[in-house]
Amino acid sequence: MIVKEPKYRKKLSRQQVDLLKVICKFRFVTVPLVSEWQNKDKSTIYERLLVLTEQGYLQKTYEKRWRLYGKPAVYSLSAKGIRAVRNAADGHIAESILRNQYKNSSASLQLVDHSLAVAKLCVQFKKRFGDTMQIFTKTELAKYDEFLRPLPDIYLRKRELKDGRYQHYCVEMIEAGTMTWIIKKRINAHIEWYEENNEEGWIFEDNYPTLLFICGNANTEKRIHRLVDDTISDFDVYTTTNERLESDERIFGCSIGMMMTTWNSSRCSQRP
Repeated sequence: MIVKEPKYRKKLSRQQVDLLKVICKFRFVTVPLVSEWQNKDKSTIYERLLVLTEQGYLQKTYEKRWRLYGKPAVYSLSAKGIRAVRNAADGHIAESILRNQYKNSSASLQLVDHSLAVAKLCVQFKKRFGDTMQIFTKTELAKYDEFLRPLPDIYLRKRELKDGRYQHYCVEMIEAGTMTWIIKKRINAHIEWYEENNEEGWIFEDNYPTLLFICGNANTEKRIHRLVDDTISDFDVYTTTNERLESDERIFGCSIGMMMTTWNSSRCSQRP
């Protein structure tokens, strides 16, 4: 009697679990993004994603028309993959995050594109700053009550201490065309969150993260400048554009604070 061996192992390897965690971190990924994040060859990542997809841990989305735009396939966790991450995370990922990812198959194109843009930005930060910068997405922030809700897109923290305090940053990605009132509401939310929680024992007391706005275009950046000029905040605000991040290599040769473009306004930086 001939017994056919299974094509793939039923038990996940440590490498496969780590890959599932990366996908959970960003929610939606592509082969190029994972390749850059893990510093692995694209063909290697493609094969690993293929195996996990055929095993039922991932779901793949691809439309033929995407070929015209050079858009790669998008991968996300399936229900089976979410259960695997839950078991491996051992409570380190908020249940609300895992529940939301059960909706991956019905997610809007806007959400998918935003998630991919966040992942791309994380890759840029990692490539430029390496191990000196810790990079957290909403997946990792959700279990902490100290962060504003809705959560910022990214939280950055430098491992190096400066004046006895961490240098840390909340990153908000603002797409071109975002309504001005929505941007204003988000700026005010950060200010109100700080004012309401700035008490003894709070993790961000007197050291609220610098707020970084990554803008879809220069016009959006200018609108943010005008809005911040009309507000009073006790923390620093910096801005840059996607184009500047991608084209100006010099900005990555500086510290994270110098990397961003800021504007002169005493009201933008009143922190002692």
